[in-house]
Amino acid sequence: MQQISYDGQLSTIRALVFGVPQGSVLGSVLYIFYIVELKQVVARHDMCLHQFPDDSQVYISVAISDTTIAIDIECG
Repeated sequence: MQQISYDGQLSTIRALVFGVPQGSVLGSVLYIFYIVELKQVVARHDMCLHQFPDDSQVYISVAISDTTIAIDIECG
């Protein structure tokens, strides 16, 4: 199950469809298979990506004058 907390608000709880049990023997290999194309997918949608050994962060960067437009962007 997964739930996101942002700015004091909680999303609905969702069942995870895919995943690797923490500490599994194949965990590292499966993680690499999972993220290998992530950078290309993120770039295709004009977003940025920071990757860490156990986490990934997807974000957009805009000029201060464009913050209103960035806030109104709907992901779909």
